[in-house]
Amino acid sequence: NFEVVTLDTAVQDGMAAEVDVEAVNGALDDLAKLDPGLARLVEMRFFGGLSAVEIAEALGMSERTVQREWSKARALLLTLIS
Repeated sequence: NFEVVTLDTAVQDGMAAEVDVEAVNGALDDLAKLDPGLARLVEMRFFGGLSAVEIAEALGMSERTVQREWSKARALLLTLIS
């Protein structure tokens, strides 16, 4: 059985309000094989609920870079999930 939860971060970023966490976790594992940095960013944003500013500070990059990388990670995750 799959658990479906509402993730406010996903809604704010244009993803579906209800997301299959198990599917996201599996896609995240695949993403980590392709790009570990993007996977870490997704974990911080999607599961940790950190803002772009908080992630930028934690990873030592600009907020704009975090936003750009988040867009790339989201697109890859959506592809990997479907």
